[in-house]
Amino acid sequence: MAAALRTCLTLVALVALLDGCGASNDSKVTGDWFGKFVMTDGKTVPGANLTLDDHHHWRELYRNLDVQGRWRLSGDTIILNVELYDGLLVADAKKLLLSKAAKEKDPAIYKSIADNLDKPMALTVNANGKSLSRVDPGAEGTAIYTRDASTTATPARSPGRQTITVPVHLTPGKTK
Repeated sequence: MAAALRTCLTLVALVALLDGCGASNDSKVTGDWFGKFVMTDGKTVPGANLTLDDHHHWRELYRNLDVQGRWRLSGDTIILNVELYDGLLVADAKKLLLSKAAKEKDPAIYKSIADNLDKPMALTVNANGKSLSRVDPGAEGTAIYTRDASTTATPARSPGRQTITVPVHLTPGKTK
């Protein structure tokens, strides 16, 4: 009985230790990331802003578009899974995007987003941890995110920028 209890406590301690190790790696990428898009011809356009929180929720804002979901870190890759696209669950967002595509002269962008909305997106963390990148062959370029020097795991105000912290609570079946 004592040996079984000792084994059980050892396993609990080992799991807690391993769980703690993963959390410290995750904290290296949490916070605010500011995006730009570099086209294959070298032109740069403003991109989306991305927040990764320590509860493994993410939020990306681009103009009036708000995309949210869950994230995980695997080695030097952040995997993003979309749960809400502009306040809609993925299935509803796909229907809306396909409906918009049917009304457009050039429906390719809407179809592409709808087709890929439920697929994980991978961001590569660069070697020094100061930028993230995602090659998007359909858009002919690379999304690059850099960290604001004042950003920590808990977003706060920084000189020249105002960061608004918005708690993300995802409830299946709820929309805007």
